[in-house]
Amino acid sequence: MKEKKVWVGYEIHRLDNAIKKKIDNKLRSDGLDEATMCNGWVLKYLYDNRDKEVYQKDIEKHFNIGRSTVTGILKLMEQKELVKRVSVENDARLKRVILLPKGEEVHIMIGNAVCDTNQKIMDGITSEELETLFCILNKIHNNMNEEK
Repeated sequence: MKEKKVWVGYEIHRLDNAIKKKIDNKLRSDGLDEATMCNGWVLKYLYDNRDKEVYQKDIEKHFNIGRSTVTGILKLMEQKELVKRVSVENDARLKRVILLPKGEEVHIMIGNAVCDTNQKIMDGITSEELETLFCILNKIHNNMNEEK
């Protein structure tokens, strides 16, 4: 009998898509069509770091995505009046990213949808299983960040 190949990354990707779909559906049912989950993660990062100066390069590094991708995301978020990018006086290449009041409101709405979805995710999972899951996820994360 042939051994079945296990594709962990594939299963994580499928799960990620299912979670995004659940959250997006919740946001739509709450009347929020203008923000994506990607916007939500950036808004959360800005909200969590609102006591600091955050630059576009910080977002690139934190989410491990390229400059052009972040530029596109922030450009759309600016059009939706969620954030504002401001050039720094002494270095025009640096863009400080500021969370606007509407962005803060959207962050709270997305946070509520994420909490609701998180509750659904955790249905029937024991604290021991959750501890094992986080242990495994940390190992996977470390494996992906190792320099080889």
